[in-house]
Amino acid sequence: MAAADPKVTSGEDVEYDRPPMWLKVLVIVLGIAIVGMLVAIVTKIMTGLGDEPLPPETAGPTVSTPVVPLATGEISVRRPAGTMLVSTALSGDRLVLTFRGEDGDHILVLDQATGAERWVHIPK
Repeated sequence: MAAADPKVTSGEDVEYDRPPMWLKVLVIVLGIAIVGMLVAIVTKIMTGLGDEPLPPETAGPTVSTPVVPLATGEISVRRPAGTMLVSTALSGDRLVLTFRGEDGDHILVLDQATGAERWVHIPK
């Protein structure tokens, strides 16, 4: 087939649909925005801005637990025979100790303000 054949076209007489101008502008603007954001991220990483803690007035609400002096200077806890301590938890002025043994769990709730003990036994 030769270029003179009516069924064969050369590249000169073919018309292409051109994208609308607004689409070109949109692609260029979004490309610039992406490059700008990448520059901002790299600058932030390089300078380390934002590593300082917030001032107290903007840090948000803080929860403070009052320091409660113990009723006695030292509290001694009796561990049930055949058990071992598996967990501890502190909530306000209450200390919770959980002991696990062959007969089940023994939980001690200790009031640090008064030194009062309350035992709970949970059998297996």
